[in-house]
Amino acid sequence: MPFLAFFLAVAALPADSPPLPPAGPVVRVGHGTRDDLPDYYDYLLLKEAFARAGLTMEIVEAPFVRVLEMARTGEVDAVCNVLDTGDRPRFLAFPETKLVDYEQCFFTRKGDPFRFDGDPGTLAGETVGTVRGFSYGEEFDRLAATGRLKLVETATTAQLAMMLDSGRLAVIIENPIALAYESRPIPGFWDRAFEVRPPVGSRPAYVAFSRASPRGMAAMEAFDRALASMWADGTCDRIIREALGDAAASAVSP
Repeated sequence: MPFLAFFLAVAALPADSPPLPPAGPVVRVGHGTRDDLPDYYDYLLLKEAFARAGLTMEIVEAPFVRVLEMARTGEVDAVCNVLDTGDRPRFLAFPETKLVDYEQCFFTRKGDPFRFDGDPGTLAGETVGTVRGFSYGEEFDRLAATGRLKLVETATTAQLAMMLDSGRLAVIIENPIALAYESRPIPGFWDRAFEVRPPVGSRPAYVAFSRASPRGMAAMEAFDRALASMWADGTCDRIIREALGDAAASAVSP
């Protein structure tokens, strides 16, 4: 709680009121490095959820691979925006409540004839823009590995958005929330971009807690309840909309 808010709350209490509980324990949360982290939607979701849970959040920024290793050893108590894949459940505990749904969808410019029927096998021969090093689901990745699908790789989602908008790429694949956020600097992007449905795949992303950290494991239940309440009362939807801007958020499917 900010000092001013804490002071005002204490000043407003009757003299015989019990003292406020002390601030909750500090939970170190690993997050991939970003220049704009304080404005990023998942940071804002984290901030609200930890506050509701009565916990103090400390962000530890590092490349995501390093963040996972820190969670494996208990150097951080939790990891933000992580999928329940591979061997991660061995060293991470996943709560019941998602942070967001992590979909992968195709995007084109409006009017483009490209369509997707849900079967990655029908994509043979297509050229698709991707972010280097990202996985887009087992079937898509397997098709790309055979060479039947041509990939044009970029370093970042922002570059992917610019190439779609300029017409240098006709089709890209990306998470809708990430694309909505990274395309904000491009005026009128969503007047021209079109999200192709159905998604290639969808998995929930979580704030997962390090099994090597007693502090993290102790915090998970309170955090999960807080995040569930945020989805129930519309706070998560509001935060995502405000972070993305109305035009971009309206393009992100619920």
